[in-house]
Amino acid sequence: MRKLFFLLLMLIPSLTYAQIKREREIAFMHYLDKNYSESFKVYSRLAQFGNSEDLESLAQHYHYGYGTERNINLAIKYYKMAADKGEELSQSQLCEFYSNGIATATEQQQRDLYKYSRMFSSNLHYSSSTNSTDDNARYSLYLCYKNGWGTHKNPLLADIWLTFAACNDAMKAQDEFCSIYGIDGNYDSDEEETALMDTYIKHLYEIIQPYIQNDNSIEATYFKIFYLLTQKTQSSILEGFKETVSLYDNINLDNEGKAFLYDIITPIARLDDNLKKRYEKDAEKYELVSDEDKYTWHHIQLTKVVWKIDAMLNKAYTQTGIINGHNWVDLGLPSGTKWATCNLNADDPFAPGSFYAWAETRMKRKYTPDNYNADSKIMLLNDNSDVAHLSYGAGWGIPSCEDWRELLLYCAIEYNEQRNAMFIKSPNDQFIVLPMAQNSEMDGVAYWTNTRIPGLHDPQEGSAAALILETQPDWGIIFADKWRGCLIRPVLK
Repeated sequence: MRKLFFLLLMLIPSLTYAQIKREREIAFMHYLDKNYSESFKVYSRLAQFGNSEDLESLAQHYHYGYGTERNINLAIKYYKMAADKGEELSQSQLCEFYSNGIATATEQQQRDLYKYSRMFSSNLHYSSSTNSTDDNARYSLYLCYKNGWGTHKNPLLADIWLTFAACNDAMKAQDEFCSIYGIDGNYDSDEEETALMDTYIKHLYEIIQPYIQNDNSIEATYFKIFYLLTQKTQSSILEGFKETVSLYDNINLDNEGKAFLYDIITPIARLDDNLKKRYEKDAEKYELVSDEDKYTWHHIQLTKVVWKIDAMLNKAYTQTGIINGHNWVDLGLPSGTKWATCNLNADDPFAPGSFYAWAETRMKRKYTPDNYNADSKIMLLNDNSDVAHLSYGAGWGIPSCEDWRELLLYCAIEYNEQRNAMFIKSPNDQFIVLPMAQNSEMDGVAYWTNTRIPGLHDPQEGSAAALILETQPDWGIIFADKWRGCLIRPVLK
């Protein structure tokens, strides 16, 4: 349910979703055939719909001069649009642009370097295709904290991100780490390479251990296991095995996590008949979980720990404030997005505020299909159709799908039955409250996004993307009828 959705910015009445999909296939085939002039033309048309992958493809055409004159400024423009929608390759490419010109970079470029390196480095999504880009992003974040580029100087965070980059096989980071700590970074065998990798993880654990020693979360427990197993002593392996079994039995662990831990358990379990009987029944259950899914789980746990500490150590620099008379809070999110402390038109965090139909700017007593009057061609809310922007002023707006996804992936979610509200808590000790109120015409608790149609889906024209909240707690993006009244929580960019 928790997926990253992509946005379309506008609708050309003569172009259907099926035609957009076909255009995308044609563009890709032209690209594969190295017919770049044609692929550039098609991606230029597709870019106006705002799909992140199309924006990134157009950026690459400008970057490398595929089918058009090379134009780095336009490449950066479209890379930034794609990066803001979550494209890791675009984030990393921007880090390379800005870090290579850092000697003459403007303050804005330094801020962009910090922003996109932090977005990439903290991303919980893992893809094997991003490995080669780690040098650009995590190493750049190390440089930002080391030199105060776009942020404050912080030697500890610099050390953490440098070591984490080294753990993720970033060569620049590995070379820098070995130089700082006087370690021979050369290796001639797999055993020596593994020993060097163990050195990185041991150092990382030692510097972050004070911040997670009282953390009983899945990711902190797994990090401890990972550290214990790198020690390679009889006692550490035994303790690591016990911790693994304990975490494996955690009811909150998903299948990918259990499958990953099962791979750790089985070699030891085979040596003991009782353990073998206990775990051999799980073999069939987890053998279909792919290695990439297992590694994604591993990547998420390590990244969550490091990001949590980044947010904790940054809390002295995060703020709350008032803009245009409305309160906002900095939850320390990688994108830097600030969230309003109350719903639109509410003065109390626990009050629901006002309900609105999608793209409408006036409240109504009753919401029906017959009294819906917004422009059906709107794909992405603009300054004239975004009621949060019209009500609160410059900088404010209704969240995108990506804004909601980031908030609920990086913060803890806790339902308070007494207040009938969802508490969204950040590691930086800040939080917001989402009231669980619903309109009589709406089935469930829903908050609008600013998006009518994420680019990978084809809903009916009468629907738009909304966040649905459940008290378990859980959340997801659904397509709700645009005429229905939903809640709005403004964000500040």
